[in-house]
Amino acid sequence: MSLTINDLLQLNGDDFNFACIKINMTPNTGGNNPLKEYFDDPNYFNNDWLFYKNGVDKFYGVGSLAICLVRCEFVYNGVYKGDKDTWLLTTIKRITEDLPVNKTTGYKGYELNDFRKNYFGRLIIEYHNSERLLIKNFSDNHGEFKIKQLLPRDARNISSASSIDDQISDFLDYLDH
Repeated sequence: MSLTINDLLQLNGDDFNFACIKINMTPNTGGNNPLKEYFDDPNYFNNDWLFYKNGVDKFYGVGSLAICLVRCEFVYNGVYKGDKDTWLLTTIKRITEDLPVNKTTGYKGYELNDFRKNYFGRLIIEYHNSERLLIKNFSDNHGEFKIKQLLPRDARNISSASSIDDQISDFLDYLDH
């Protein structure tokens, strides 16, 4: 039996019922690579990517939790690396405000420090995404998010390479071993 994300997080009550998991995938047609964005600037990624509001849809409610995962895949020197079913937990935030905006950062929230040291940037999840929806209701889907690995240190510290592309490549190689 595999451990699931909630076996570690132990969410219950409203946190379990109203949390959402945001999965950030590499765009099919251009655009920025989310894993590179995370390695380059985790604070930007954990705010702007997690809280981006693309229209009138409301993904999160004030008081709920937003769990952010980034797909562990990257094109390095023209070669695909990674696994489309492997994800890295980057943050968990409690929503404090739903901003009246569209096509930009649409929420405010604060990071749950209880999980920061042990899991953010370290917890590797296995999940097969079979639909286009990028935000998943936690209570309905938590069992599909299996614990694959807990890194000994933050993913961004696996490599001592100077370039972000090299750091990501080293990180993905580390996951393959």
